[in-house]
Amino acid sequence: MYDLIDILKEKDEWTHSPPPGHTFQISVLTWIGRDDGSADPWALARLAVPQLAELAEADRVTAEYWSRKHRGLFRSRQEELFHSLNWSDLMSRSDAELEKDGEFPHRIRFEQAGTVVLLEQTEFWNLAGGPMPYHDSVALSFFSSMDLQSKIEEIFLEACRSLGIKRRHTVTEPGAEASRPRHSD
Repeated sequence: MYDLIDILKEKDEWTHSPPPGHTFQISVLTWIGRDDGSADPWALARLAVPQLAELAEADRVTAEYWSRKHRGLFRSRQEELFHSLNWSDLMSRSDAELEKDGEFPHRIRFEQAGTVVLLEQTEFWNLAGGPMPYHDSVALSFFSSMDLQSKIEEIFLEACRSLGIKRRHTVTEPGAEASRPRHSD
């Protein structure tokens, strides 16, 4: 079994819309408990978030938990922030505790003097299936106003090397509905 991630740099119809002014995006896909490989996002985040905060020159990092509420006559869904805490408070917990009962944050905000300079939004495809290449993943999508894609990729690849996680390259063939993963060395 391999521990795997994939990195996508293109925006598509399946990722969150970026916040205003944040035009650059990169997504890190992890798989939890799959037969052909998995990588828990907690271990990656524990190593990567402090480096991302330094990269973005953030003076505050906050983990946010959101809920979806149905509102109004037509029951439209709206997201509401129901809990947030400083990243350092969250990381004071052990890996075992986080993996046991710590739901991964829906968003991680990196702020500098009260302005969001980098935003991570989590997509829990592992709860819904989802289209390829996201199928059964937990996708961590990062949005920034500056082009930080290659530096964010470097940070995650270094964290992966430290944890023994391999990168998966998804190869999509024309006309194929699903792609077959290719494992890199």
